[in-house]
Amino acid sequence: MLIHWIWLSRLPRLTAREKIDLLRQLRDPEDIFEAGEELLSRIEGVTSKTLEVLENKDLTQARRILKDCGEKNISILTYGDGAYPPKLKNIENPPLVLYYKGTLPDWERAPVIGMVGTRKASAYGLQIAENMGYQIASCGALVVSGGADGIDTQALRGAMQAQKKVVAVLGFGADVVYPAKNRELFSNIEKQGCLITEYVPGTPANSWNFPQRNRIISGLSSGVVVLEAPERSGALNTARHASEQGNINSPNSAGSNQLLRGRAIPVFTGWDVVREYACLYPDAITEFSADCPQLLRVSQEPIYPRIVPKAEKKSIDNREKPGYSMEDNANRLTAQEQAVFMHLADTPKPVDEIIAAADQICIARGDLGNAIPLWQLPRIQKDIAQRCVQAGRPFCLVTQLLWSMEKRPVPTRAEVSDIFNGALDGASSLMLTGETAVGKYPVEAMDY
Repeated sequence: MLIHWIWLSRLPRLTAREKIDLLRQLRDPEDIFEAGEELLSRIEGVTSKTLEVLENKDLTQARRILKDCGEKNISILTYGDGAYPPKLKNIENPPLVLYYKGTLPDWERAPVIGMVGTRKASAYGLQIAENMGYQIASCGALVVSGGADGIDTQALRGAMQAQKKVVAVLGFGADVVYPAKNRELFSNIEKQGCLITEYVPGTPANSWNFPQRNRIISGLSSGVVVLEAPERSGALNTARHASEQGNINSPNSAGSNQLLRGRAIPVFTGWDVVREYACLYPDAITEFSADCPQLLRVSQEPIYPRIVPKAEKKSIDNREKPGYSMEDNANRLTAQEQAVFMHLADTPKPVDEIIAAADQICIARGDLGNAIPLWQLPRIQKDIAQRCVQAGRPFCLVTQLLWSMEKRPVPTRAEVSDIFNGALDGASSLMLTGETAVGKYPVEAMDY
């Protein structure tokens, strides 16, 4: 009887595996409930702790839960039911009882793909999650997610827009809506799939429930897609469960990049995920065509950040321990450079004051294929000084270039960096003067 399944699932101090071992011996929770101490003590693996826990024959709580389910239109799925997901039985601690609203899918008809990610996703991450959910569902797979804000929500919405069933695994009661703004989404999922949980009706969204919830998502899934997961996140917790249970596919972000160093597979489209299972479900899988309508047109760039080695930290990045001293190198500066340096050494000053105080300021230019505008001076002047001093070359500071804006745009920050890198690599001196800039940005020089 259902009441005895609920009673057994709610018994404290016994793990799911210990309860399942009892079921293998006595076949039914009602038999366990009726068994006396003499019979139970003859069962292999039953300890004094088990006997003590099974002395509790109170069905009051189980009756209340059963009544709540009836009143709130919540169905009950037990470990012994034929509709119980076969994959879920293979995890270390499968739930004995699941509560759900909606219609259960055929768990074995098509691959089940879990989609998880951070709640605080970027706009791009949300866009990709919705598109990936749509594409995976369009290929014939069943999308399963957690129903949380962020990546979970968008993945489920995308899959539902493909007119396919979805499953949301909750970390609270099936009658609870969290976050509150997902009320309409949950209502739609109930009509187009199911909301499923191991928690009894009325259970709030406690933070400690979600790691437990994650093992169910991974346990149901043939593969798990991770989008935008920080280094410490529930999404990575789900991925770890999936890895231990032997199935994972995942892209993106700082935390997810750790997965890419292991068994995970980077993916670019929903078909990249689903085709891994095409040979197992040939009748259910359809390749997603690029000609099919997409929810949003997105860049064809990879949906995960490229893994690049950390840039070597330079001395200028460490303000507490500067790697150079302008005072120690002052004797290597020209008179013009010293005039500029004297007005920069004490406190920050407007550029106009420096121009007025210095005898003469030269325009920095040369065979650089570019030129630098005045607005870049505050950010780069110290960097120029440091690089030139370390390289043992004279230097001067940029003062003012008037851009012909109707002809050319102002160069990007990367172009500005390239100019000085090129100058230090190829020029014997940055002490150059002239009336026009060399390169694609036409300018006029101003003398003071």
